[in-house]
Amino acid sequence: MVIGTLYEFSWSDILDCTVMLSRDGGQSYSPIAENVQAVVTEESVTGSYVWAVTGPASETCRVKFIDNSDLSELIGQSFAITEPVLGSGSVFRFGYGYGWRA
Repeated sequence: MVIGTLYEFSWSDILDCTVMLSRDGGQSYSPIAENVQAVVTEESVTGSYVWAVTGPASETCRVKFIDNSDLSELIGQSFAITEPVLGSGSVFRFGYGYGWRA
């Protein structure tokens, strides 16, 4: 992810989600979106949140999705947030199926 770009987080099977970000490998987290409501159809429950990536840059970031109904969590893989390069800008997708609970 690049500071200043937009990034779309998505999940399934969570009606009311808080999205948390860690820049220290999961030692601590801060919310980037709270009480994000999913779209419910006959076939699925799908949520998403578009985040304007903020600094500081870090090589050890993680995202955590919290199900506000029961406080279960899904923690994603590590990723980096980097400084912008002149002339770049994109929207990225970062999705997780909510397949297990920790």
